[in-house]
Amino acid sequence: MRFSFGIVALSLAKSTWASWSPPRLDYRNVIATDDSNAQIIVREILTSSLLEARTSQGVLSLTHVFPEEVKKGMLQAMMECYDREPSDYGSKSIVYPDGTKRSTWSAGVSKSVRSSVTSSCEGLAEKMEPIRALVDEAMANLADEMGQALNQGGQDVVFSTDSESDEYGFQDLVEEGEQLDHFHVYDASLASAHDVTKTLEWHTDFGWALAFLPGQLIASKEHENVEFTPSKGFYIKLSDGSEEQVSFSSEDDLVILLGDGVNHINQALQTRDSDSEHDRLRLRSVPHAFAMSENESALRFWYGRMMLFPSNVLHPTLNQSFGTIRKSMNSDPNYYTNLVDTGYALGCSRPEDLSPRLLAEDGTNCDEDQFNCWHSCFNHTEEVSPTVCEGRQLEMACVDTVTLEADGSVVLWDGATHGKQFAPECVDMEGATVYTPPTEAVTVDAGEGEDLAGNETVVDHEGED
Repeated sequence: MRFSFGIVALSLAKSTWASWSPPRLDYRNVIATDDSNAQIIVREILTSSLLEARTSQGVLSLTHVFPEEVKKGMLQAMMECYDREPSDYGSKSIVYPDGTKRSTWSAGVSKSVRSSVTSSCEGLAEKMEPIRALVDEAMANLADEMGQALNQGGQDVVFSTDSESDEYGFQDLVEEGEQLDHFHVYDASLASAHDVTKTLEWHTDFGWALAFLPGQLIASKEHENVEFTPSKGFYIKLSDGSEEQVSFSSEDDLVILLGDGVNHINQALQTRDSDSEHDRLRLRSVPHAFAMSENESALRFWYGRMMLFPSNVLHPTLNQSFGTIRKSMNSDPNYYTNLVDTGYALGCSRPEDLSPRLLAEDGTNCDEDQFNCWHSCFNHTEEVSPTVCEGRQLEMACVDTVTLEADGSVVLWDGATHGKQFAPECVDMEGATVYTPPTEAVTVDAGEGEDLAGNETVVDHEGED
């Protein structure tokens, strides 16, 4: 589930975009625990890419994680199942304003136990499981290495829980944490042919990290030997404020992108360390955006795992467990807007920075007496419910309440934008328009002869990556 801050739409006007390659770490060195030289390499790359305040961009690519046949087997299964009417096989779909369709299979991981991917498509879950198991292993090993690197003078970074007798170290964030797996298929066949804003937002992700297989593109599925190639169109903002397109290669198996939850880790570091030490170690959340291919036959396949805090870890400013906060938000998205003037999100360090997001499987499964709006489940009320709206000869819809109150115009949520102004209302749908995010001077250069595609996030963020 993604996200927050500084949402900016990308337009496809011409501009010059630099290409940035992520730092790469051979996963074989990570697991070579008896090789001292390999461990030195691991510590240096890990610290400079994810942990060091002066050098870190918050991005790291692990290579040699997945056997090629395992990776291709999963992608092939996703393609075959999508080709057979995805709605029949447990996937959930949304359509972005430009017409790009995203279909998703999802599953959770709790305390290192994986739930099954929901799909009746024969063989799909079976092909996904080896990848999920390897991500389990890789993230556990990576968290162990990060925990050791963050250890200062024999002192671990510590996270308080709702039990006075228990504390977690960094490694426990994976072993005890909540995680969300999302498998996306992006379909450009219905996308607008003219120059319009695409899928695209600048955002940071909810969890402390997103681990993902870079988007894999096929130009067409109309031939037997389909070739999957890393897609273009994934953009990040570097620490100096510059915006660059990330250049992924076929060797990039599992990319680690730090999310907004690292603010909690930084707070734990600050509590433990002196100011000088804290200034040296600081994790950075990475704003990123994504543009889908303009090739009308293109399909893009993406897998990502959102790493969330364990449910019993205490939020450092609200002094409630993350599990309690999630349950409160899932049952009533207005729960925390009664406490702060702005929204709320679990990733951020300060309540006033946050915006309500449902941390559940992609697609947001709401109860019968709730309505899905802005990726949250809003309870039916005496003023707004399907029955009430029908009685007034209106329709219940997720709308921009700011414009509705200002001039009565009905602007529907676009299915992707994040803003607390969106809420269910009873409205007359005649003349309704779809919300278009405000654009800034951020443009994408397709480049001569190049197609745009992207590797975005996990909301969801619902996982829009």
